[in-house]
Amino acid sequence: MSNPHSLEGKKAFVTGGKRRIGRGIALALAEAGCDVGINDLEQDADGEETLELIREMGGEAEFFEGDISDRSVVEGMFKSFLDRFGRIDILANNPYGGSGQPFLELTEENWDLNLDIGLKGFFLCSQQAARAMVAQGNGGSIVSTSSEHGRRARKTD
Repeated sequence: MSNPHSLEGKKAFVTGGKRRIGRGIALALAEAGCDVGINDLEQDADGEETLELIREMGGEAEFFEGDISDRSVVEGMFKSFLDRFGRIDILANNPYGGSGQPFLELTEENWDLNLDIGLKGFFLCSQQAARAMVAQGNGGSIVSTSSEHGRRARKTD
């Protein structure tokens, strides 16, 4: 019996993919049969570990370093992803920006960072992925996550 959740041969790109929830998404996609590109602001030991875990499952994996709030960086990352994998079937938007400060202590700089990465980054990555998916002729899937803090307040001292 075939696996109804198989994504064998699909190509996925995961933003914020080197640790925590992003790593979980990347590993779940790899386990389902995807080759996975992961993005984060910088490549480090966490990124290398995530790539190695994907490769141990038999998938192809590559790291795409860059700031998703910068249009030219996003365009370059998606070009590199497409050059490496040939297509994009899945985009998992999982960015994280800012430091999670309580509202009364939130700085304008932190607010701007949250908006740039959490909103502008979603937009820029989704637009690039959608353009590629349309050009491929058979579409794809874009899945976006957000913080639980959009639905639930956090008590502060």
